[in-house]
Amino acid sequence: MVFRAGSSGNPGGRPKAKDYTEALRIVGNEIDPATNKKKLRIMAEKIFELAIDGDVSAAREIGDRLEGKAIASLAINSPEPDVRDMPDSELIAIAAAGGALPN
Repeated sequence: MVFRAGSSGNPGGRPKAKDYTEALRIVGNEIDPATNKKKLRIMAEKIFELAIDGDVSAAREIGDRLEGKAIASLAINSPEPDVRDMPDSELIAIAAAGGALPN
């Protein structure tokens, strides 16, 4: 099937709400009769208790939620090529390509 420019097979677009997420919000906002607190509040308190007791994954979850996940860094240990060791043909190709050295 071919679509016209600016038209897709899903004219309503991606659904805005996610059913599972919405269900979790509904249940999380319910009041627990035993504690008279929202279930989300009980969960938050429990994860803090676990972190205080030394649970590293609980502490990481708190940090991820409050500060965002840490950015993963990637160290590349390949030195820049020494242009003095390159053949003229390679140097000409680099110059023609705008001067970017190969990895």
